[in-house]
Amino acid sequence: MKKAAAVTLGCKVNQYDTQAMLELLQNDGYEIVPFNSKADVYIVNTCTVTGMADKKSRQAISRATQTNPDAVICVAGCLTQRAGEEVLRIKGVSAVLGTADRGNIVSIIERAMRGSVNAVRPADDKFEELAVRSGGEKTRGHLKIQEGCNQYCAYCIIPAVRGPARSRSYAGILEEARALAGSGIKETVLTGINISSYAAATGENLADVLEGLDGLTGIERIRLGSLEPVLLSPGFLDRISRVEKLCPHFHVSLQSGSDRVLARMNRTYTTREYAGVIQNIRSVFDRPAVTTDVIAGFPGETEEEFTETRAFLKEIRFARLHVFPYSERTGTAAVKLPGKVINSVKKARANILIEQGREDERAFRESFIGTREEVLFEHPAPAGLAEGYTGRYIRVRAAGVPREISSVLLKSLKSDIIFGEIT
Repeated sequence: MKKAAAVTLGCKVNQYDTQAMLELLQNDGYEIVPFNSKADVYIVNTCTVTGMADKKSRQAISRATQTNPDAVICVAGCLTQRAGEEVLRIKGVSAVLGTADRGNIVSIIERAMRGSVNAVRPADDKFEELAVRSGGEKTRGHLKIQEGCNQYCAYCIIPAVRGPARSRSYAGILEEARALAGSGIKETVLTGINISSYAAATGENLADVLEGLDGLTGIERIRLGSLEPVLLSPGFLDRISRVEKLCPHFHVSLQSGSDRVLARMNRTYTTREYAGVIQNIRSVFDRPAVTTDVIAGFPGETEEEFTETRAFLKEIRFARLHVFPYSERTGTAAVKLPGKVINSVKKARANILIEQGREDERAFRESFIGTREEVLFEHPAPAGLAEGYTGRYIRVRAAGVPREISSVLLKSLKSDIIFGEIT
């Protein structure tokens, strides 16, 4: 039997796309094996959001080449969409495809067995209806509902490599959710490049999707991917607050706590508007987990602006903070901005924000000690325990059963894990 392996760099959308391609190969008779195993075919699904992502993508290609020099190595995703010819020249690479035609992976692999293939082309303005029907041994499954972005933030290469915003059909979303539930998935995570822009051709919006999933048997939790603040109006929040299965966890993109930096980034809100959105979330949902992303060292960021960001983060107090030093991407508007911040300063600022975020994250977790929470256990853990997550994405270990949801009394925090007792 032919063997195929894959590795994913980057976001949850890439993870979904990889799984969809593997299912197509599996349906064609391939055995799916771990990436560090010897295989006939390797898929490297790349990211190009930062320079580090490019580097990790190239390292993954090298690992596949070393594991089996005779294998077909197919490189897909955002890096190849941006630099397909360059990637095809890397030693061992047999085929490249970008962020379109993932559904043709089987035929692309077959062609690559006869010679090198460049299947990169501009992204469509139609959603590519890939599908993931099985969660395997997992309890949480990603469900891609949207692709592309129209926002053109100054720092972001994604619109150039993922194409314009387009949405999956409402019927297709529900069909896949039913299949995932039938395979044992209990929690569905809605993902996309910008799910806030979801708008089906038949008129449904994101709230309609949540309500439709809420009515499905088998799906016990619905979790939202990254959201733009503009979506989270009081009316929208009031409507989705009645979705019983929705996890009270909101990842709301921020990027900076300085209005001047936000303007240079071409973000469409001020810090006061953002703070109002978070206040609305917290007024509608009980102790929600609010998480975000922040970029340190964006071009022109002064010490004063960095201090403004620190103060704003202290004001909001996020449950989790993802911090990234600014990475210049050719083809973005930020490349032309003056006032480049040197790498040592970017890294120092990022480290300060990371440490500040850790303090707030710990405080958020500690606030749940002594409470009872529903935990979806995902896999075994040491000492005869199982590990899983609450609806607010707090990591918990207790004597639970993997793939089951149990009520747990949260008792003590050690490192970033809360230990609890089944009640």
